[in-house]
Amino acid sequence: MKTNSDFHRLPTSDRQGSTLVIVIALLGLLAFMGMVFFTFAAQERQAAENFSDAAKFAVDEPPNVFDHLLRQVIVGTSDTPQDRGSILYSTTRRHAMVPNLVGSDVQPHSGEGVRLAEIGGYAVVDQNQDGVADISQNANTDWLEFVDSGIARSHMAYRPRGLEGQIGGLAVPQPPAPDVDYTYPDINNLFLAYRGKAIRDNGPSATPRFEEINVLIPSFFRPQYLKSSMTNGPAGSSILTDADWIQSFDGVNRNSAKFPARSFRPHPLHIAGRLEDGTVVPRYVLDSEAAGLSLQGGFPFLPAEETNNSGNRPERGELGIWTGSHPDNYELDVDNDGDGRRDGIWLDLNFPIQETAGGVQYAILHSVTVYDLDSLIDLNVHGNLAGLNRMGDLTQTGSGLVFDGQLDNQFISRSNLGLGPNEVNPLWALRRPLITGHSSIPQFNGHFGRAPSNSLEQANMEWIWLLGGRGDISGGGLNGIFAGRWGEADRVYNTWKQGGSRLVADLPRPGRSGNAQQPGNTGIRFGGGYAGQGRNGFDDNQDRLEGEADLSQRRIRAFGTPMDFAGTGRSTSADYGGYNGTSFTSTAGSPRQAVLHRDPSSTGPARWPRYKGYTVNRGMDDTVPRYAFGENGVFDQGQLATDDLILDPFYDALFEDPLETIFDPNYAQKQHDQIFAPADLLSLQMQPGDKPADISERLSDLAPFAFESTANNDVREKFTTLSNSLRRYMMSHDLGADLQLGTSDDGPRAWEFNADADGPDTNNDGYPDGDNPNRVGEFPPAYGNTVATGRPYSATDPFRPQVRRLLTLEAGESRELIGQLPLSVNHLLDVERTEQTPDQQSQPVQFLRYMRRAGLRFRPLVEHPAASEGNTVVNATAIPVYDPANPVVWPPVTAEQREFWARRDRQQLARDIYVLLYTIGGTQPTGAGNAVRSYLGTNDPNAAEGTALYTHRQLREMAQFAVNLVDAMDSDNVVTKFEYDKNLGPDSSGTTGGWNLDDDPCTMETVPALESDPNFTAITDSGHNREDSNARGVVYGVEAQELAFSEVLGVGAATPAATLDHPATLYPDDSGRNHLFVELQNLRPNPVALATKNNTTMANAMWRIVRHDRVNAADPIGGTSNGGNPFRAFAFVGQSALNQTIQGGQRYSIATASTTDVVSSDLFVDFDQDNTFDLIAPNGAVGTLPNNGTNRTDPNAAELKPRCHLDLLHPDHNLGFVMVDQAGNQTTTLGAFLQNLQTYGGNTPMNSLYGGSFSSAGRIGFDLVLQRRANPNMPALTHGTVPGQDPNPWVDVDIIRVEFRDLAIQDGDMATQLQQNRLPNILSEERREPLADSTRSDFTGTPANLRYNTIVGRTGGTGANSITPTAGFSLWQAHFDRDFASTGELLSLPLCGPATLTSKIERLNFNPKQQAQPPGAGNPTPGALVAAASKILQPDFPNDSGVSVAVNRARDNRWYRLLQLVEVPSRVHRMLGNYVSLDRLPGKVNLNTLRHWEVYAGLVDNPVLLDSTGSVGAAPFTNDRTPDENGNAVNRDRWQEFLLSRDGDFSDSFDQFAATPGPRKMLIPGTVKSKPFRSYGYRKPFNLASPEDNGLESTVLRTLTADVNDGDNQTNRHWLEVNSRGQHKNPGPAALQHQHQVLSKLMNNTTTVSNTFIVFATAAYFEAVEHKVTVNGQLTGTGLYRIGSRIDIDTADGQSNVNPGWQQRAVYVIDRTEAFRAYDPGTGDFDWKRLIKARAEIE
Repeated sequence: MKTNSDFHRLPTSDRQGSTLVIVIALLGLLAFMGMVFFTFAAQERQAAENFSDAAKFAVDEPPNVFDHLLRQVIVGTSDTPQDRGSILYSTTRRHAMVPNLVGSDVQPHSGEGVRLAEIGGYAVVDQNQDGVADISQNANTDWLEFVDSGIARSHMAYRPRGLEGQIGGLAVPQPPAPDVDYTYPDINNLFLAYRGKAIRDNGPSATPRFEEINVLIPSFFRPQYLKSSMTNGPAGSSILTDADWIQSFDGVNRNSAKFPARSFRPHPLHIAGRLEDGTVVPRYVLDSEAAGLSLQGGFPFLPAEETNNSGNRPERGELGIWTGSHPDNYELDVDNDGDGRRDGIWLDLNFPIQETAGGVQYAILHSVTVYDLDSLIDLNVHGNLAGLNRMGDLTQTGSGLVFDGQLDNQFISRSNLGLGPNEVNPLWALRRPLITGHSSIPQFNGHFGRAPSNSLEQANMEWIWLLGGRGDISGGGLNGIFAGRWGEADRVYNTWKQGGSRLVADLPRPGRSGNAQQPGNTGIRFGGGYAGQGRNGFDDNQDRLEGEADLSQRRIRAFGTPMDFAGTGRSTSADYGGYNGTSFTSTAGSPRQAVLHRDPSSTGPARWPRYKGYTVNRGMDDTVPRYAFGENGVFDQGQLATDDLILDPFYDALFEDPLETIFDPNYAQKQHDQIFAPADLLSLQMQPGDKPADISERLSDLAPFAFESTANNDVREKFTTLSNSLRRYMMSHDLGADLQLGTSDDGPRAWEFNADADGPDTNNDGYPDGDNPNRVGEFPPAYGNTVATGRPYSATDPFRPQVRRLLTLEAGESRELIGQLPLSVNHLLDVERTEQTPDQQSQPVQFLRYMRRAGLRFRPLVEHPAASEGNTVVNATAIPVYDPANPVVWPPVTAEQREFWARRDRQQLARDIYVLLYTIGGTQPTGAGNAVRSYLGTNDPNAAEGTALYTHRQLREMAQFAVNLVDAMDSDNVVTKFEYDKNLGPDSSGTTGGWNLDDDPCTMETVPALESDPNFTAITDSGHNREDSNARGVVYGVEAQELAFSEVLGVGAATPAATLDHPATLYPDDSGRNHLFVELQNLRPNPVALATKNNTTMANAMWRIVRHDRVNAADPIGGTSNGGNPFRAFAFVGQSALNQTIQGGQRYSIATASTTDVVSSDLFVDFDQDNTFDLIAPNGAVGTLPNNGTNRTDPNAAELKPRCHLDLLHPDHNLGFVMVDQAGNQTTTLGAFLQNLQTYGGNTPMNSLYGGSFSSAGRIGFDLVLQRRANPNMPALTHGTVPGQDPNPWVDVDIIRVEFRDLAIQDGDMATQLQQNRLPNILSEERREPLADSTRSDFTGTPANLRYNTIVGRTGGTGANSITPTAGFSLWQAHFDRDFASTGELLSLPLCGPATLTSKIERLNFNPKQQAQPPGAGNPTPGALVAAASKILQPDFPNDSGVSVAVNRARDNRWYRLLQLVEVPSRVHRMLGNYVSLDRLPGKVNLNTLRHWEVYAGLVDNPVLLDSTGSVGAAPFTNDRTPDENGNAVNRDRWQEFLLSRDGDFSDSFDQFAATPGPRKMLIPGTVKSKPFRSYGYRKPFNLASPEDNGLESTVLRTLTADVNDGDNQTNRHWLEVNSRGQHKNPGPAALQHQHQVLSKLMNNTTTVSNTFIVFATAAYFEAVEHKVTVNGQLTGTGLYRIGSRIDIDTADGQSNVNPGWQQRAVYVIDRTEAFRAYDPGTGDFDWKRLIKARAEIE
């Protein structure tokens, strides 16, 4: 009798439906996963043949029952006859770990996965998320039937998925690619189990309303998809899982059993195979069939009853809350992990039938539970000891050992910015309630001289042991050493031995300790005060001088603002202390509020953020003033009562920092550190009774209380010793299953993968011509296909060659183990550059060849030369321009060469960011609305909004963000000039395209637009950007704002009111005199020089003030027909003895007047008619006042000496400035600055910024513009005659309106009229906050001296403007001048240039919607956006009902996708060389599988924001005590917010065991309502019902759930935002970096995927019998085996008993990042066992 045990082989009638599509699909498997099986397929085929002969051998128990399971779980089934009978068989192997990582190619996490939706209360497949179940359109797309194996697919006549043939003439689709960008217990990660908490809602009136309850999701079993009725629960309720999901089977009728293909568990409808005549043979024997087959019983379909608690229901198959049962009742098959709950199902993997020595045939079934490890605290990489005084005594009981507290009230592991995984705080999870008389107490006493007083102290003490090791102390002596993570047992011994030092400094150190015992008094050292004694050591990763000037690394500047490398710092007023055993008892301040500080002796209003606990490097040059030194420029060692802007610094944090350890076991230096092995974690994760005798107990030896091996100790399960994340994290493509562009299955952004830029150079033109002539499929896309139109790697390619290579991702790539790596926002990506490196623009082919040989690297930007270097810098006259015929030397040597490369590096980094935003940041739909417009086409920025790909405004916005990123990161004060191409696609003729600029912004490829151009306003932003043309744009970066206008006072009128010369004034009133007073504020704590001796002319000056007349309100910036040139300007020069330096936080005044009939510009009025002229302006020291006898033109008259810092009339100050007229000619005419005054007509372009008012009141006036040189370090640079090619141009940094107020003195005015009616007319305009022109208003109040101004004088003067609060300024510029700590800091970047910063900055901290529609704007206004957060966190711009749909859609963006392609490089493993070559990193926590609130708390690590409430299992679970707008705690439960954000909405369930049984709502992970966190590149499915792909709400950038549901679109807070609803609407002075501090912190140390797992496996034995049929009257075996009851194969009495529970168990640790190391692409060899990092047999 012939049989068909290869049951997926179709009978002839079925096979006729096979199509070429199926063949192609199978051939497509010759990719990575196909290669995986190339080598072992032959081995397995031979093994299968051997297995089929197993009955020949007398084997009671096979020696290895788990490799069969592990192979199928790790890499999937092979295409052998044996594996085709496995329940896990799949042609795509999509349910195994490695395919879940890479799919069918070598590009990890780039697959689409199955998308579900809830329709009518049921989970359905809805791939395009259009609200219509896909099965209604194609029955073969029901991926909820996720078992692909033919043995389960009764609805498809038992044909395996993928081999069904054609159905109704249509090709059967393949399942979506399985390598999704997240790991979460849902349909796309079926191998994963989850054991955690759900939240039950007991109803609004219940107390508590919300409770935590246990929830379990087994591996390869998803209760959430087993629902067939809306009345499927107790009492007809609707619950998630049919209560009778298994009990519906009546034991006889196999068709009465539900869900045969929605569960991998053995099912009555599963088959063993098919006979040749098509007859199916059931795999599992029914009880009624057993006797007839000589078996003891049928297969146990019904699981055993759970009897371990009082909450049992009579139904079988209870699944906890899934079936409305008791939360702890799980009636499945196996307790794999030994915790007392049956968490596993049987899996029939078609292990070969075995036979005992007694002739009993049996089958082996497996069960597996797979928990991830990447959501746990990694004991190898997380945490630090930064909270300890490095020279502290470990036995210290009071203060002195722990910063800001003691061991019993402060964590000793600290975090702040989240720079690395060492800032994930393990101590939240290490705490355990104390147990009186515990056996570990003698160890605490022996080491610390006392037992811990609370759980915090216990965690701190044991953490010291885990890192630094401990001794085994008993009987008063040291009986052994347990080395910790940092190894060095000798140092452990010397620290803890009897009479040992007990000093922190003597503990082992990360990496090598070097000569750590040697004391050090100078330079960088371990511990000690600024000038105190510390210890020496060894800097393994050579980063101790990071952030400091280091000439050996060509760094000539330190970071501008401090960096916290230790995690000990804080930049807000938030503080906490006290500990009651559960939570911190006292909090103070606010995590939203910066600590603004000034010199305690100062009365001025200027204040700056003060940083507590940030890093100070004792190798710094403390003779050079810096921000941290405060106003006096002297480092006062961070003491409280000083002006230092760093308080209590942490010295030399990068010397012996925790990341000097090598965590990769392949490279670990075991002679120094002794990182914990994967095998060490087994003891933590296994139940005490399961541990074999030889298991490693190293961790419990080190932490005998926290890791005590007892059944009731849940601390252990929160920790791991293994975690890994791949650095490759791919963009997903839209090419469809055929991987071809331009076919019917293309998605909305298929064009993003239009390149084919690898392969051979077939035409010998030097460029690769692709590796697949039939298709393309690479990202980044190609903007053109010729060297003139942007061909990849050509000179016109918008993507620099280095960037294209790093970002390259090929859809379906199966050969090369390369992949997309992110760009660094702190470095420039380059080649290993030498003097022989070809020029990449003029020699692109040669450069490409060189790049292939030399490789890529990230390098710091070349620094601008500093003026402090001397004459070689300040006297430099010319900087080389880009000239391919004369390349500039590398490495640069001269100041000129360095300046060239500094500019070029910044230009190219900005270009990289700009091009990425241009390419992936748009989202306009096509005309048909079924796709996103290709941004590779021709862009005409002059076209109408909605027609152009990008308008001038949008292009400028992208360019401004890019250049602001550069200038926020570099630590110099040089304004970067960035040129950008406005059309990266082909021109209108199609002959040229791509990047047509030379990356030298000081050359001009195009002529700037003229005012006569009808598009001038759009092209130049109303004159703000006068170097722009239609094709080329120029923007300037925002640097730290040094100076700003604080106050202006203009006095005068076009026509005097008086007809006679009134005696109250010094000047003739009938002809009039105009006065101008200008006050500048130094916004920095350090001095700002307006001029030095090197500034002698207008050409080499650093600062100047420009007058722009405004005749018409609509005139562009700079005035019509004036080309932006000043009407008048004066520059500060350093030729006189004048002090032209403004000290930190101080003000500086300038005065001028229109006539010389008085030698002084000061304003005097004899308002009391006593013949002495009273000083009106400036408001400084009075001194000797003029009288009627004073010679008014005598420059030597003491009473007329200048009272302002600079008087443009008085001869004493003539050498302090130079002036030019409207023609640009220097003039020495006194009073020339106020000549030819015009009526101020207003400034519409400035008013449109929604900053200060620039409207006209009909008075004479003008705009004053403050300008600085782009590079003040090189004043002698020759400017040339073409403004756009000026190597050191003037840059606008502030603008203020001046309107002259008329004293309006009348001929007959007496003292009363003068005092009451005249002087109040001449009020100054002041800024409450000099940084923000929107705070400008008239002088307020009635001064006793009748001076209606606060213009500061050279001596004396008031401390602040009249409208400035007594406390001082509260607005500050969040400018870093240092490396970014996280890409989350990019949210703080402004979108404007320096010219408009003071008009926009007050709105920088507004929420995105408020930025889109600021006060005064009638409709949403795209140009009003100020901060990058308003783009990144607001992809869909608020709709304006007054414009078309096309325009509204054109205003949307997808900037958030940029975060997929950029990063702050990890600080881990810097000692291993080129960061580009690192493929994986440890320590990132997967948010999607995070199941312990303590781990989440360790990530946030701020007790003000998240602390335990002490409530056990009842909400609020955690508490956020941030003060709201009223000073009350916001009391947000951040743990519940996290679960709601990830696990989605509450689902229907039933609580039968409550006091009042009934329906309940449950928040459960893994349901169809869930929203697992996706990668930043994720896009929502595009469909005609919703033709947009905004995927932001699926990323970590999503909105807080409570705000989504509150009906108020003004309160859409980011879910991690540090704001109440009211504070979100009115943020006040809270900076964006503080509002988003938690997000920024988490972005470095979290991920959305897991790669390390612990696998609990069980193997058990079941009766087996061969199916036989009668042939020619004789029973003949078919080769198909059926399975009956469970048996014992080796009992003491020699009997095989039914269901005895005898089994084998084992546990394994898997790291699937090893897949790339286990795979040899050259030979196809794949050693899957290399992924197993540890194992232990339980029984």
